[in-house]
Amino acid sequence: MQAGDQPSGSSFGCPRCLDNGAIFNWVRANKYPQGEDKYGAYVRGLEHVGPAKDCELYRCRSCTKEWVLDETGTFMGLVQPGDRTSWIGWAATKLIPSDQQLKQLQKIGASGEDIYGGWDQYRDVPCKCRLFSGEVVDYCVVRFSNERPGNDEDFQRLIMIDEVQEVLTSEFALSQEVREAAMNADEIRMLYSPTLVKNGEGDRFIINGRAYFMDYEGTKGCDIALADTGHKTATLLLDFDGAMHKYGESHKHGGRPPLPLTLVAADWMECFR
Repeated sequence: MQAGDQPSGSSFGCPRCLDNGAIFNWVRANKYPQGEDKYGAYVRGLEHVGPAKDCELYRCRSCTKEWVLDETGTFMGLVQPGDRTSWIGWAATKLIPSDQQLKQLQKIGASGEDIYGGWDQYRDVPCKCRLFSGEVVDYCVVRFSNERPGNDEDFQRLIMIDEVQEVLTSEFALSQEVREAAMNADEIRMLYSPTLVKNGEGDRFIINGRAYFMDYEGTKGCDIALADTGHKTATLLLDFDGAMHKYGESHKHGGRPPLPLTLVAADWMECFR
């Protein structure tokens, strides 16, 4: 064996070859770097490739399979073919929009951090999407983030940006000006951050905190503009999920139920900072 050559097979410590394991404790493995037990072989067998969103990507020197170290630096997991939703698969999957998609998303405009410092890990763009399957999906929020999508109850569906063929403007999406005003509204009472808006007919509504879409009895997001007066005539509130209701009541007592929002996951991009 020449200098610089690497041993092959389980003798070198490929975690996959040693015990067919898929996850192991990286902290413990680093306690035995000289090979007092199999965990030392794990450390020697993996080489660091680089960052993978909020995790770190490694590659096995023997079999070249990819492994991901979680964001806490505790657990190392094997990347499984076809896995896109676990923390391992999410970190290893690149989700970058095409140049044309990015241009359209920038034209629509992203919503991000508010005055209280919330949402700083996200950049959201409300839109409509045409998928490669041919399906057209409205009420989409393309979210740029390095965080893996969780079980967000505001969204009824999760898709990835690489499933999207074309990004389109949604007529139900609020303008960036309205979205920015709403997400930076002062919380004057607990869970109540009002922004007064109006439609083309002069009807007044209140957006309660952050919101991206409006679809109510013929009034669409594109019809909505900021209003200076008329708070007393505004009886319906718009929530983040698109529900419309009276203050202190739910949509079940009049108004409209939540919209079927779809979260479109994409990797964080510095151009939206």
